[in-house]
Amino acid sequence: MTPKTAQVYIKGTIGPEDLIEKIEDVTETTVAFAGTPDFSKAGSQQVELTVTDEGGNTTTVTADVEVVEDAEAPVISGVEELTVAAGNSISYKRNITVTDNYDSEVELTVDNSGVDLNKEGDYPITYIAKDKAGNETSVNTVLHVTMPAAEQATEELINALADEQLAKITTADMGEYEKAEAIFNWVHGNIGYSDGTPVTDWIQGAYHGLVEHSGDCFVYAMTSKALLTRAGITNMDIQKIPTSTHHYWNLIDIGDGWYHFDATRRRDGSYFFYCTDEEVMAYSTTHRGTHNYDPSLYPKIQ
Repeated sequence: MTPKTAQVYIKGTIGPEDLIEKIEDVTETTVAFAGTPDFSKAGSQQVELTVTDEGGNTTTVTADVEVVEDAEAPVISGVEELTVAAGNSISYKRNITVTDNYDSEVELTVDNSGVDLNKEGDYPITYIAKDKAGNETSVNTVLHVTMPAAEQATEELINALADEQLAKITTADMGEYEKAEAIFNWVHGNIGYSDGTPVTDWIQGAYHGLVEHSGDCFVYAMTSKALLTRAGITNMDIQKIPTSTHHYWNLIDIGDGWYHFDATRRRDGSYFFYCTDEEVMAYSTTHRGTHNYDPSLYPKIQ
């Protein structure tokens, strides 16, 4: 058996076969350390190796090992600012690589303890890599949690957005009428009208109103629906009998029957908060049936 000199880092490992240059025997052999080597301190040392053949014959030889200190920290690559839509998940380690001069299995951890994936904002992220020698590297970046596109919005997100807005425009001592009026005024005054907003359900409609502050009558109605519902006000959707045009609005009941609630902006400045059926139909009759609806589909309106 011919040994060879090798190098190992402090607290590193090396196999006995890595210290053998050549073995000559007529049978298969195995190599083992004669004793457990100690690589905890830097310096040169001799390590005894034992080779055993199939007949049980053994040979012992000494190999030189240079134990060197690993003072080089790992390198973290691929770290950049991240962006995710609120309510979604994210893979923090995607495209991240760690290299080291010695350790091929460096531990990589991500400190994302301050992140709230359900709330819009900028959050610090820290990547930490530590090799077997204890050398450590950390790299900081930022995770931008943004509002999702309308198509990705969830009911949970809409509820959270509605609660946030209600906290700004209502108070605990308000009655239902006052809350409904505050909601009407906010929707009517803060959503700009844009025709033909592409939506497929009420959640997308409410998203356009609460986040983008823009949309058509469906957006006004669904934004009102979200706010009214979260405020605890009984409400329901109502729509015009479909013709060449469509129109959507709301009905509310705060204890004395159903009333019309239509926060959509109109060019003539008309608006309909807590209006009776007679009041709304008087307008509809003189404005090309803006609010014609099928009474059989809804409860009696005051």
